[in-house]
Amino acid sequence: DAALKFSVLLRVKPEELRPDLADLMNYVRSSGTYDDNFEGGGWRMVSRQQADLLNLFDILPESEKEKLIDRLKGQNELYKEAFQNMLAAQKRLKNQ
Repeated sequence: DAALKFSVLLRVKPEELRPDLADLMNYVRSSGTYDDNFEGGGWRMVSRQQADLLNLFDILPESEKEKLIDRLKGQNELYKEAFQNMLAAQKRLKNQ
């Protein structure tokens, strides 16, 4: 686990730090789920707050997970709309 974390931080392959992981990593890569693009999914470093949120999310029942996702998407849309309205108001004030 530590080798994987350090490899992400150093942006190297895990087997460069631990050669004994070469067979395992080759198996993972051949499974079709491996992504060596460090900007891709699975390589994102999360903050303590984000990790707490993920841990809490993991223990929710599936039905509650879906409700939470839907609620967060709805809130995000409201924020986007409010931001667009604010930009439009600023533009109107500038043009007066």
